[in-house]
Amino acid sequence: MELERANGQARGAIALPSRPQPIHSSGGRRWQPIRLVSNHFQVSLDKGVHIFTFYLSFEPLLESDSRNLRQILVENVRAELSADIGFFILTGNTIYGTQKPTFEKSSYRTQCEGTTYMMTLSLSREFTLGGGAEGNDGRTGAPNSTFKFLNVLIKSYLRQLNYFEFGSSSRYFNRREKEIIQDTNIVALKGFVTSFMNYRDGLFLKIDIASKILRTDTVLSQIRGMELDHSNGRREDVERLIRESLVGTTVLGPVSYTHLTLPTIYSV
Repeated sequence: MELERANGQARGAIALPSRPQPIHSSGGRRWQPIRLVSNHFQVSLDKGVHIFTFYLSFEPLLESDSRNLRQILVENVRAELSADIGFFILTGNTIYGTQKPTFEKSSYRTQCEGTTYMMTLSLSREFTLGGGAEGNDGRTGAPNSTFKFLNVLIKSYLRQLNYFEFGSSSRYFNRREKEIIQDTNIVALKGFVTSFMNYRDGLFLKIDIASKILRTDTVLSQIRGMELDHSNGRREDVERLIRESLVGTTVLGPVSYTHLTLPTIYSV
């Protein structure tokens, strides 16, 4: 496709803009560059801080989905743990501590709902914040051990502020910060998207606003509503309509200590 230029402008089927001319200030003033505000904030680490990783086990054994019970058992002996390993964070079967322990393995007796558990803490490794290059996958940011610890740390702080996470999306919402849409069954939650990010130029903390639109009615109320709306139809047709409306949709599941579960309906 041929283009003609006239007076510095392109003519033809496609018009291409010319390069903008520099802006010259009047009165001899010089323009000063300004720093733009971003939703990413660079983080510097004290590489002298040591973090200790412990593996957590229980006797009798806990089920794999016993996150809430595990949290309760650990909270019951928080004072003893803090005395032994300092400030600590629990994530799954791992505990991060900030104080060098005097043991390789230590046990604690704890109870919940009449059952006594023996909780054993085993030291598995030690690392320094930002130190070393193990497992860094070629990135110039924080090593994987530091990167994982910092993301667990920020999740812990958000939980203390009564925020919960939708699934594992790094989106956190406060149950008390919501907007109810009048005359509807819809509510809007306010929250944040936040996590530590490894970039070419180093480690950054991402903070951005987030929102979530939820329906307040239940699956059962939807089924009953469709049955009522099609009460004169054949039962087979109503059941097919219900399946088509619900299968594949996401619903809100039970709220755990850290997450709001989001199961998907596969059959009705």
